[in-house]
Amino acid sequence: MATRSIAVALSGSGLLLGAHIGALRAVEQAGFTIAEIAGTSGGAIVAASYAAGATPDALEKLYLSADFHTLLPFRNYAVAAVRLLLTKGLVSPAPFEAWLRTTLGEITLGQTRIPCTIVASNLTTETSEIWRSGASPEMKLWQAVLASAAFPLVFPPVQLNGAWLQDGGLFDDIPVDLLGTGPRLGVVVGGRPTPLVGKPSLIGLLMRDIETLFLANSAHVVDSVAKDGTAIAYVEGVDVPIFDTGITIAVRQKLIAAGSQAALAALGTLVA
Repeated sequence: MATRSIAVALSGSGLLLGAHIGALRAVEQAGFTIAEIAGTSGGAIVAASYAAGATPDALEKLYLSADFHTLLPFRNYAVAAVRLLLTKGLVSPAPFEAWLRTTLGEITLGQTRIPCTIVASNLTTETSEIWRSGASPEMKLWQAVLASAAFPLVFPPVQLNGAWLQDGGLFDDIPVDLLGTGPRLGVVVGGRPTPLVGKPSLIGLLMRDIETLFLANSAHVVDSVAKDGTAIAYVEGVDVPIFDTGITIAVRQKLIAAGSQAALAALGTLVA
């Protein structure tokens, strides 16, 4: 039976990126061939890895074995506050950068097996920084992803080619608008507002402000995308902070399953 081609965009997700892995598996199991992929922040990690040749099974193994305490080395509030003042980030990006370089190697966007787009935010020009396989073939995947996933407050901005870059979600948290024409699937993790419970801390309030900005950007992008041939999968129902470094294996597996279910439901809305 012939398969249908589809283009997939993956949103920012923090450490909940298992949802994207489940979504990619569901797309393949539904008989689609992913012909193009785009990603922002956590979605950029999965998109780049998939474009570089990793299968959903390999991505799941990588996700379930990841030590987030090491990748995001929060020490204590005093140390984090000093780091924030000195480097503009609560944690050192060094462990995450090393993990990206080990995982993605020196593969460039021009060497991916399918066209790939990675989105960051250019603080210098106040615009999106968009790297594509065709337009930026020399850009190393790990460098693009490091910038795309530099979440404000958590990681300091990335300086590259004279510009200061940060999380792509500041401008485009779900880059489905950057995909080509034809059947498209956007996977949004936690893409709808949730009530605030209790009184937030200063850091908690700042994080809430950033998440609110990301939600507004997501809604704007989704609303602007032509509905014909485009499906949006909202992955919800997993009550876990996006940067909970203690996320358990059971919760990670739940996220993978939730991503798969959401993607299958969304694919069902596409015209056969």
